[in-house]
Amino acid sequence: MALYDNIYDVEDFFGEPYPELIEFFKNLPTKGVILDLGCGQGRDALALSKLGYQVIGIDESKLGINQIIQKAKQLHLTVTGITGNLFDYPVSNKIDIVLIDFLIHFAKDDKERELALLNRISQELKPGGIICICIWKSKENEKILKNIFLSSGHHWEIINDSYLNYTFKDKVSNHSVDMQFNMFIVKKKNE
Repeated sequence: MALYDNIYDVEDFFGEPYPELIEFFKNLPTKGVILDLGCGQGRDALALSKLGYQVIGIDESKLGINQIIQKAKQLHLTVTGITGNLFDYPVSNKIDIVLIDFLIHFAKDDKERELALLNRISQELKPGGIICICIWKSKENEKILKNIFLSSGHHWEIINDSYLNYTFKDKVSNHSVDMQFNMFIVKKKNE
């Protein structure tokens, strides 16, 4: 059983996507292929598909992936759901954008694996490709994140580095928590 399977019994557990995230993608001139790593129940994947993107969502939760596939069919959207290990999933040349939303925390037990993932993606992403990462607001974590791209050996253009507010509403307990995230978006320059 995957880590989040027990909470995915609740429909749309994490709620709606961040309005700022949707606004950013709505305003991109070219709608390409997005790889949504850790897509969960498809909160971002489904919304981005509605904007005209072809979305590939990968998550270890078969329950979450089944929910994405079912909703995409109902809504006639172009979303491919894959159950698998997102830490090993390759970023092929057909991927234009990698989205990592609320997956990276740099917690002690996960830090090495998350750093390896980000370093691998920064190498595999094609020139002109975009990486969008949303992480909890934290000076330390933001510094770690930005240093990955500074030390990658590639040139990156920062196209967004802003904060967004998010209120998580637990549908089971009706408890709400206000959170802040850093939405960090970079574009790999042609070399």
